[in-house]
Amino acid sequence: MKTLSDLTSLPLPEALKSIAVRDVAIDSRSLTGGELFVALQGARLDGRKFIDQAIARDAAAVIAEGPESLECRDGTYVWQTPRARAYAGDITHTLYGSVTSGPLTVIGVTGTNGKTSVTHFIAQMLRRASRLAGVIGTVGQGVPGALQATLNTTPDVVSLHRMLAELSHQGLTDVAMEVSSHALDQQRTASVRFAAAVFTNITRDHLDYHGTFARYAAAKRKLFEQAPLDTAIINIADPVGAQWYGELKGAHPEQVISYGTPDSDVHACHLVRQPDGFQGELVIGGERAPFYLPLIGEFNVQNALAAAAYMASCGHGVKRVAEWMGALAAVPGRMQMLHQPDMPAVVIDYAHTPDALEQALSALRGHCNGRLWVVFGCGGERDRGKRPAMGRVAEEQADRVVLTDDNPRGESPQAILRDILGGMERPHRATCIQPREMAVRYCVERASPDDLILLAGKGHETYQEVAGQRFAFSDLDVARQALSARRSREAQQ
Repeated sequence: MKTLSDLTSLPLPEALKSIAVRDVAIDSRSLTGGELFVALQGARLDGRKFIDQAIARDAAAVIAEGPESLECRDGTYVWQTPRARAYAGDITHTLYGSVTSGPLTVIGVTGTNGKTSVTHFIAQMLRRASRLAGVIGTVGQGVPGALQATLNTTPDVVSLHRMLAELSHQGLTDVAMEVSSHALDQQRTASVRFAAAVFTNITRDHLDYHGTFARYAAAKRKLFEQAPLDTAIINIADPVGAQWYGELKGAHPEQVISYGTPDSDVHACHLVRQPDGFQGELVIGGERAPFYLPLIGEFNVQNALAAAAYMASCGHGVKRVAEWMGALAAVPGRMQMLHQPDMPAVVIDYAHTPDALEQALSALRGHCNGRLWVVFGCGGERDRGKRPAMGRVAEEQADRVVLTDDNPRGESPQAILRDILGGMERPHRATCIQPREMAVRYCVERASPDDLILLAGKGHETYQEVAGQRFAFSDLDVARQALSARRSREAQQ
């Protein structure tokens, strides 16, 4: 076993330097003896309350978050430090880094919308370039197509370093990782060596946690300040992104790449919407090549351009990158379409912010020959301020609005719907149906074959959280069942 002084270059109290640890844990229940227990203060649980339990389970030592202090409890040293998260990251990076099979290139992607798609698109392109690339994020971790579930978009600091080590041990060379604002604020990525960082956009979200938009933006900016980056890729169509680009470009002119506007370093021109995607011309640093993107939604063009910018930063030419854009596949629960003959089309998307909902509905309008329906709710115990804004967007962009449950969690589902209705000028024109399964069936039964139904908010999720419990639920499964039931009924008529 290695000692704590072997595992970190950060200064340690003299009493801790020679303590040997065999692993690191932040959950006292997982201790079997000989681990370093890191007690962190979380949004729901305070790990410091479990220090005595960790000592009883034979923790080798405890590093806890708090004002500087050192004590010995029942023969076990407990060190409190305001930098507990930094120490957890540095120690786990060293400890788990010793079992990797080789250097792992990590690409961090942050932004309100588009993180999942951009990480998956980068991984898909890297695999086309003969790299063994994986992802960590909202829909899981591992290789696309064989993902394992993750609890959070960005795991806790100990789990994250362990996960990166396991992916490296499996032979992966690159990992594209979603980096949430919560993770950056809570230092979950401490000591992760990012080779590149991508910023997609920032719109209202998570203000229940951050309090203000400025603090939300400041949290995301930390990805570009965590360590020296080889490459920073920024969407300058976003006002915050444009500001960051100017600041970063001035300091590191050769390492900052822009996308998102016609004068960006990487952009698309002569864009033409097709029934199942877009065709256009890819421009990278003045070089051009035609491309076809088999994905609906103009925001997916921007997501693909972010991935293209990263591939260009790796030295790949515009023609090759344009070819790879043509092979991109949709991410589960992201503008995922179910389309059967003589049936309304159903699209499943994770859109759960006002901006994402507006972009999804705007994109689908161009693919809809009949009425555009939207089914959505808002998550409980989350930012209430976005609920009326989403109501306004829905009534402005859709022909039919059906409000239902999302993940109510511990809140009253009816109270959430009232918040959404409060933002609508014509709330009487919205239809409220609970539970969600009934809302989906209602739309599928009543929509015309030329209509399009957007099921927004849950995307890839396979559960619904109600009153503190998770129940199996999938928009995709429910939509498929509803379409099948309608087809069977019509066949019997």
